Amino acid sequence: MDHIYLSKSRLLSLCLLLLIALLAACTPQGKQVSLSQLYQEMEQTQVLPEMLPLDAEEAYNLIGLEYDRLAEYVVMISQNSLLADEVILIRSKDKAAADAVYELLEGRLDAKAKEARNYSPEQYAIIQKGILKREGLNLVLLVSPKVEILSEVYENNK
Repeated sequence: MDHIYLSKSRLLSLCLLLLIALLAACTPQGKQVSLSQLYQEMEQTQVLPEMLPLDAEEAYNLIGLEYDRLAEYVVMISQNSLLADEVILIRSKDKAAADAVYELLEGRLDAKAKEARNYSPEQYAIIQKGILKREGLNLVLLVSPKVEILSEVYENNK
């Protein structure tokens, strides 16, 4: 009788473990794809022109980003200064940093628009359609004539 009881308890334990594993597999969880991997997927769409990565000093001078408050980042601008294309992907260390970065990215988008308004109506229209999003500690700024394609890559990897 003890042998049957142990078998039933082991079977019950096994079923419980399988149920927990199944529930864990079905529960939606953030993928936490690396931002550099995400940018590479955006590049593979071939909608971006030649892009230039900004180092910490350049991004601070251009946008005001303080890299010590960021967990991960990718800041890319078009090598051709006449094109408005930009991809900025940021994962902040905390909520306060995310709040500050969002304000900086809003300012960046506004400054780009003001600059382009007079010299290039075509680039101004592209900037106006730019996407700025914040989801928790993750922020994204996308400016491109094909912004919908880049946004789709982002959405598929969150």
